[in-house]
Amino acid sequence: MLNCAKTSELIVVSETNIQQVLENYDFLHADSKNNTGGVGLFIRVRCLPRNELTTNQPGCVNLWVELRQWLQNH
Repeated sequence: MLNCAKTSELIVVSETNIQQVLENYDFLHADSKNNTGGVGLFIRVRCLPRNELTTNQPGCVNLWVELRQWLQNH
């Protein structure tokens, strides 16, 4: 993962229980309710968490963000 961190604006991980820190990244995560691992996002661009989009479907873990600034620049 460290090689990706040199060039990536965001790194998405799934089925994870990691609490790792990557320098120059914020880490957003959503934990699984059944301890199988959640989802996470290492991000170095500004984003807006969109918690209202999160579903509470059984067996589904999701994490939503809006990348407004990033989308405007790319």
